[in-house]
Amino acid sequence: MQANFLIPLGEKAHVPIVSFSATSPTLASIGSPYFFRAVQNDSTQVHAVAAIFKAFGWRQAVPIYVDDAFGQGIIPSLVDSLQAVDARVPYRSAISPSATDDQIGEELYKLMTMQTRVFIVHVSPDLGPRLFVKAKEVGMMSAGYVWIITDGLTVFLPSFHPSVLRSMQGVLGVKPHVPQTQAVLNFTTRWRRKFQRDHPYGLRAYDATWALAMAVEKAGAATYFSFESDKTKKYMVGVSRNGQNLMSGKKLRIGVPVKPGFREFVSVSTDPETNETTVTGYCMDVFEAVVKTLPYALPFEYVPFAKPNGESNGSYNDLVNQVFLGNLDAVVGDITIIANRSNYVDFTLPYTESGVSMVVPVRPDGSKNAWSFLKPLTWDLWVTTFLFFLFIGFVVWVLEHRISKDFRGPPSHQAGTSLWFSFSTMAFAQRRNRLVDHVGIKQGRIVAAFDEVPYIKLILAKRCSEYMMIDPTYKADGFGFVFPKGSPLVPDISRAILNVTEGDSMTKIEETWIGKNNKCPESSTSPPIGNQLGLNSFWSLFLIAGVAAVSALCIFSVMFVYEHRKLLFPSKDDLHSNPSFWRRVLNLFKTFDEKDLKFHTFRDDRVGNEINLADLNVMTSPSTFSVETTEFPAGSSQKPITPPLDSPSELNESTEPRVGEINNMDSHPNSSVGGVIATADGEIITSRVF
Repeated sequence: MQANFLIPLGEKAHVPIVSFSATSPTLASIGSPYFFRAVQNDSTQVHAVAAIFKAFGWRQAVPIYVDDAFGQGIIPSLVDSLQAVDARVPYRSAISPSATDDQIGEELYKLMTMQTRVFIVHVSPDLGPRLFVKAKEVGMMSAGYVWIITDGLTVFLPSFHPSVLRSMQGVLGVKPHVPQTQAVLNFTTRWRRKFQRDHPYGLRAYDATWALAMAVEKAGAATYFSFESDKTKKYMVGVSRNGQNLMSGKKLRIGVPVKPGFREFVSVSTDPETNETTVTGYCMDVFEAVVKTLPYALPFEYVPFAKPNGESNGSYNDLVNQVFLGNLDAVVGDITIIANRSNYVDFTLPYTESGVSMVVPVRPDGSKNAWSFLKPLTWDLWVTTFLFFLFIGFVVWVLEHRISKDFRGPPSHQAGTSLWFSFSTMAFAQRRNRLVDHVGIKQGRIVAAFDEVPYIKLILAKRCSEYMMIDPTYKADGFGFVFPKGSPLVPDISRAILNVTEGDSMTKIEETWIGKNNKCPESSTSPPIGNQLGLNSFWSLFLIAGVAAVSALCIFSVMFVYEHRKLLFPSKDDLHSNPSFWRRVLNLFKTFDEKDLKFHTFRDDRVGNEINLADLNVMTSPSTFSVETTEFPAGSSQKPITPPLDSPSELNESTEPRVGEINNMDSHPNSSVGGVIATADGEIITSRVF
């Protein structure tokens, strides 16, 4: 501030002003011909600070500066120099020159809550000692912190009180380099004894005065002069004993997914006695190996993404979103790198083989056996299926043979039709001309599955004799670690991943969790027991089908007996003799074997006193049958003899009939065919079908 006030005065009075303490880079923009700065500005020392950052590989720093022209002038140059070595400034701490100790402590506590633990201090000699004494009190001068001071404090270190120096143990300072010539040593000895305490810049003033005097003598007062650049270099950079812990700060909260499957990659377990959570797995070992290769310490703690009951708290997208929201510092696990997630977070380089492929079961050698088709089902399931095949065929015959033309004919034809119908229902849709293909996955085994290569490698390591991976492999980005957008840890972790994947440690980790890449043992000639379907898999289906079939059979039997109850229990007024009970039962079975003439399938569509045989809907069946026809002369008064309707069994009793093929029969008004014929007045007369 004094320089800014004196420079305009020197210009008005035409008096040269020589300064050996004005180090602010902003003074260079004034360009006054009467102002001579005999000291390097603060922008020269920021390069030394940046070189230290580059040597240790630090990626973040917080500048602590006095809030005035002296402190603010160095910040632009400092930020630019740090960015040149891939370091950034997440926060700037400005302290007022008149700040109290409480205000300084409040600012230090705020810095303790941040992750960054590298501080660059550029304050006045009055504020510096109070700052470090307070930092010692709050515990910020312990291992895990680094402090770098500029020459604004470094040159005053000999004048500080010993208690202040004890508080500053471990502080790294930078200052201009002065060659150690004999003349300098002699002058320094004299000067230190007398003026070092009160005039720390006396040496520079001495050199500046002699240089100015010599320049005036040689060139004249109107000639401009300047100092040569790059003539001051550091002669020693101290190595901090805490260099490996400079990035410690607060521990990184590493989110970990909780899932039931593929526990070889990520496994979260809790000790029921100590309630201590343990996180293990392939991904954890890779991350820990990567952290060990970093040039600095990176403390972290795993935070399972789970509910209080131990279940997963959401999907992988929800877990990644926690990093975006700031609830987690990173995520480690089998997290796939995809474009949608990269819009919100940053991924490191993948640490697994990338790609998506297909895994299919290996065909066993036993597939060449002629009886291999029996192996998918167990023997008890085959036996049960066969018995149900017979039972369902019997039930269908009972329900259909009296009303369906397809189930009429000789007994062999009826049995064959029933069994064929029962068998065809297992594979074919009835009465449909269009074929519909249905493809499904057999229960208990994988037909084909698409998944990422790391998962497939784990499956093949365990069951290589049963499954195999086939080409093509589709492009994917693999697994990566998740960090917030712009995190300085991403490039460091990515470079460390390359070092780990190219070394032997990655091979050891894969052998531990995935298994050695040994030759797969010979495949078994028979499929695994777990791939066979047994009766236990279908017992409920058989139960439902059996109950339905038995119910239908019982209902039909009750309805049939009720409809023909007169055959079992004839009335007293029946004109016919009352047969024995077994005879009546036999008649009931005979009736059961006959057609149900009242069913619409066998009704004649034409009602009148003339029947056209060509219009009859005659059942086609493999069985051979013929029709007995009773004819009467035209105009004859004789009518056919009709047995009682309640004695259908007598319809089967006849003498030698006159038989003819139905296609050769002539139409006759009073002829009967197919079992029923109707006269003009609706009277029913009879004939028989054989």
